[in-house]
Amino acid sequence: MMRLTKLMLAALVSVLALGGTAHADTTVKLTVGPVPIPDVPVEVCVTQSDVPDGVDECVETPAGESVSLTVIVTVNTPEPVLVPPTITPIECPAGTEGVAAKVFAGSAEVTIGGSVTVVLDDGEPVVIPIEEVVVAGGQTVTVFACAGVEPLPEAPALPGAPALPAL
Repeated sequence: MMRLTKLMLAALVSVLALGGTAHADTTVKLTVGPVPIPDVPVEVCVTQSDVPDGVDECVETPAGESVSLTVIVTVNTPEPVLVPPTITPIECPAGTEGVAAKVFAGSAEVTIGGSVTVVLDDGEPVVIPIEEVVVAGGQTVTVFACAGVEPLPEAPALPGAPALPAL
């Protein structure tokens, strides 16, 4: 009786595990934007900081008035995948404006690609494909299309006032 109970429990666990699986044809897609940007070029990057010598590729676009980002992640294995990939919108790095996403590969190797659309000042859209990269399961990649923001000019010192220490 005890052996039958263990077998039934093992079968139940297997059914529950398969209920959360993804398959090889699993594709996840996220579009963020358009959002307004300063009239400066946009840096489109795919970066990975959770592994040594991870992906770190960037290209620059023309200056424009808005930017949007589409990220597409496809599972590369014919086997069932216990943890599917996810894409989450995030903020651009400090001091920049635009759109960004964090990709978690899930439990299997994935291919990450997509495109960035920059709308130029004359209203003409320019679509830049994101070169596909392959990432191993369990890894995280950041994809962003962000424009630098010019820092405010430093205020002139008041005559006779002591200088403030740098932060």
